Amino acid sequence: MNKLKYFLILFLLTSCEDFSLFQRDQETILFSKNIKSSSVFDENILIATFNMKLGFCQNCDPFSGELGGDHQQLDRVVDMINQMSLDVVAFQEVGYEYDTSIIENQIRYIAERTQMNYTYGMGRALQGSHLFLRGFIGNAILSKYEITDIDNPAIRYIDYYNQNHCLKVKLKLTESKEITILNTHFESGSTDDEKKLQINRIKEIAQNIDTPIIFTGDLNMSYTINNYYLEMFNSSFFNSLEKINTNDRQNVINTGTYINGSVLDYIFFDENNFSVLSGKLAPQEYRDISDHYPYILTLAIK
Repeated sequence: MNKLKYFLILFLLTSCEDFSLFQRDQETILFSKNIKSSSVFDENILIATFNMKLGFCQNCDPFSGELGGDHQQLDRVVDMINQMSLDVVAFQEVGYEYDTSIIENQIRYIAERTQMNYTYGMGRALQGSHLFLRGFIGNAILSKYEITDIDNPAIRYIDYYNQNHCLKVKLKLTESKEITILNTHFESGSTDDEKKLQINRIKEIAQNIDTPIIFTGDLNMSYTINNYYLEMFNSSFFNSLEKINTNDRQNVINTGTYINGSVLDYIFFDENNFSVLSGKLAPQEYRDISDHYPYILTLAIK
């Protein structure tokens, strides 16, 4: 009888866990808030893309179980944005309700201290060494301009813990002018087929957008001339790294956007509507915040 009770309890617990995981599998997290009315648009946009490593320091391991993502660390991100007067910031690897992060809603914390509008879209759920949910990792966008529409379509899906999304945000620059920002993070170690799938999915998303588009992200692809996968974007976008002046380009390539010296972080744009004024990395004093360095682009709208 005792054995029967044991197996019955075990069955119920297993069934509940499976049901719980099924319910989570249908979940998507997407939220947005306009903290302020739009800034005055001066025809130029200063935009940055930045993988912030879940708010952990450059040499920290976010998956060690040790606490991180604290006020001091995120305040440095805030200082960088405020000092550089960035108009738009596209973040990757943003933590939300992550159980080892001291600040659970990282993008809201940064937005409130920069007085910028914000959107967050989950990338995937994070799972620890046991079968329990540890939080979410995703993409976020900060903007000085009003957010008028948001979406977070999947571009790769294996299961709840192995998926990628492209955060899509429409910004109102003036009463008659809007743009759309696409922001994504390709999984490190994606297969060739997965890369093609994600690129084609982003191009499909772009085809259905009726505003000028800026596409950003950590693509986990090292920049090389004639890179096959990067060139797949050419029918939809222009790679800003190949449009900035020679000195700017060489400075970025020489340093890289990742701690190992590779360029992994990109900003693409629609050349029919934008022209590049300059491109650079964040100042040296902010390059130890994460294992990625913010890449910053100044675009003019034609």
